[in-house]
Amino acid sequence: SKPRQSVIERNVCWENKSAGILVSGPENVVRHNTCVEPKSPLTLFRSDAKGNVVENNVLVGTKRFSMMVDNCGGQQPLPSGNLMDYNGYWPGKTIREAVAWTSPNPDVVIPAAEKYGEPSWDGGHSTFADPKFVDAANLDFRLAEDSPFRKAGKPDENGTRPDLGAFVGPEEVVVPGDVARP
Repeated sequence: SKPRQSVIERNVCWENKSAGILVSGPENVVRHNTCVEPKSPLTLFRSDAKGNVVENNVLVGTKRFSMMVDNCGGQQPLPSGNLMDYNGYWPGKTIREAVAWTSPNPDVVIPAAEKYGEPSWDGGHSTFADPKFVDAANLDFRLAEDSPFRKAGKPDENGTRPDLGAFVGPEEVVVPGDVARP
């Protein structure tokens, strides 16, 4: 199989100015990340974002959408051939509600389904719910015991489903004082 360009794995992103993770280019893997962003936790950028695999992530937007696709306000072709599956999204009850496209005005987003029809890249195994973090106000983005994102990831070779997000097991500890806030 062809090697991937980049593997973006086990990161926690929060309160960046534009995007938690911005994918601009082909053949990347984005997995087991937790992104809590005011504008866009994950952005697929322009037409060269092709053949990317995005799985087992927690994508939480603090506005209306939990993911954006940017094609320069209609100036470039849409990203294509990307697979996004086994992710946790909030807000949004379906992939149709969770994804937005940017418009020519960078402060305006358009629900994907309104402009381009139903998004076709979701594999149908994602979870749409409040992630129930342990203590998001104090930057503890581990999943609470009753989180719907626990055991919701892509099954491994033994059929075991991991938790979504950057913190795969209970042994992971986040000490908010250890992380510099932007």
